[in-house]
Amino acid sequence: MEIKYSNDFLELYELINENIRHEKNKVVSDVHENRISEIIIFVLSFISIIASFIAPIENSKTMFLVIGIIILLIGIGYMIINEIKIVGIKYRYRKKVMEEFTKDISNDWEYMMNEPISEVYYKKSGFNQNYKSLFSDGFLKAKRNKNLIEIGNISVEKDITNNNRNITIEAFNGIFAHSHINKKVQEIDIMRTNSKNNVKQKMEIAEQKLYMYSEDINKALEIVDNTLIHKIMQFRKELGIDVEIMIYEDEIYFRFFTGNLISVNLFGSDSEKKILYYYYRIIQFIMEFSDEIEKR
Repeated sequence: MEIKYSNDFLELYELINENIRHEKNKVVSDVHENRISEIIIFVLSFISIIASFIAPIENSKTMFLVIGIIILLIGIGYMIINEIKIVGIKYRYRKKVMEEFTKDISNDWEYMMNEPISEVYYKKSGFNQNYKSLFSDGFLKAKRNKNLIEIGNISVEKDITNNNRNITIEAFNGIFAHSHINKKVQEIDIMRTNSKNNVKQKMEIAEQKLYMYSEDINKALEIVDNTLIHKIMQFRKELGIDVEIMIYEDEIYFRFFTGNLISVNLFGSDSEKKILYYYYRIIQFIMEFSDEIEKR
């Protein structure tokens, strides 16, 4: 899906690029140097092995073959070490990019790279009642009107029984976020699942494959009204990302079905720009949605 970037994001991205230009050039240079050295080693190994077949003297053939194999083994070991080094280089680059991204959005935002997002909030959300484990790799946090917002990429696994065998499957992989609000709201769930067992009242959100659940749908529609439903529709249309929302008392929980959006391979103009824009729009959506809920 082709992304149409907003002008305000393009200005932000240009500022980020300007501030990390040195780091980006260094990553390109370091990766290039490591790749060149790997190629040189494998070329030398290839030449030695070829020489072993064309050498006129038997002893020379054996010598070139042994040298070629030794260089090849050294090359394989060197390549493994290099790949680990390159991952480390890109990991540090990712940290720099995300730190610059959050700083340039607003001084209120902070990137916590080496910390997992709190599992407590995911348990409270009720998105997956009986899951086995949750993995998180860094998160963003900020204050909205002095209220905490946290956004992070997570992977959730759960156990199921299939053909009398217990297996572990991925229940969710994407962006999870929670936003505290200055208001108590009776539970409203906006989900992709058309549940037959949910005892709450249900309403289908037309053409969106989303369903709203609440103890009182009419009261729920006074809070999540047509304006907010339209905002959800526009967000999904723009990015092609499914979203689920749970509002419970003074907390809003979000799930964005992005897959593994952030990884150590956050490098390269196309993927980097797209990933940052997803985060940018998700942050905007959460802030605006939370503000609107508080007003109702």
